[in-house]
Parts: sequence; C-alpha cells; structure tokens
Amino acid sequence: MIQTFPNDYKWLGSKTDIEQMIGNAVPVKLAQFIGETIREMSHGQDGWYP
Repeated sequence: MIQTFPNDYKWLGSKTDIEQMIGNAVPVKLAQFIGETIREMSHGQDGWYP
C-alpha cells in the first residue's frame, strides 16, 4: 500500500507521471483525518456546519 491508497487504485500515465502524483499526494487516511477533524471542530458554529 502506497501512502494508504487502496491496493486496487488505478494509476494512469507514464511511470514518471505516476511517481510525481504519488509524491505530491496527501495520504488518503491523513486527508480523511483532517476533514473529519475540521468537521468536528466546526460543528455547531454559526455559518460553518448545518
């Protein structure tokens, strides 16, 4: 597993393009954690979260 991408994730492009995409990517689980944290912190604040 590379940077928590699913094992069946399909990479498109040349080897160099794929290496660059992986290198620039935010790990999936990290992005999920950040999103959930923002949602939890903003929950209930006016104008942020319904």
